Amino acid sequence: MSYDASDPKQVRDRIKQLRVQENIKDELLRRIMETREGRSWFFEILESAHIWRSSFSVEALAMGFAEGERNMGLRLLADLMRACPARYIEMVQEARELGDLEKSIKQTGEGNDGSDSYTDDTSSGT
Repeated sequence: MSYDASDPKQVRDRIKQLRVQENIKDELLRRIMETREGRSWFFEILESAHIWRSSFSVEALAMGFAEGERNMGLRLLADLMRACPARYIEMVQEARELGDLEKSIKQTGEGNDGSDSYTDDTSSGT
């Protein structure tokens, strides 16, 4: 049976289904963030998504790629902030203790004109 958005019962059932899925995802995030290792791993994901940097580049394709990575990181951050915001604060404090946060923020790939730019670490330089 296909979904009919004009049917109030189907709409209620779909909303209930989405809430259950969101609760499962939130519980998974809370479990990951319970441990120092989980918080460190999650920080690495956010860091690799460049959420603390500008994705500006004079090369449109590079900027589009970087913005896609950043968008996924921001979506994960939003999920984390909904599920367990106190763990985010804990994660950032632990990263600061290790010096990871400052290192991540300073790695902006500053260009000659002083603007932030993104370079793909996997590019071959051509």
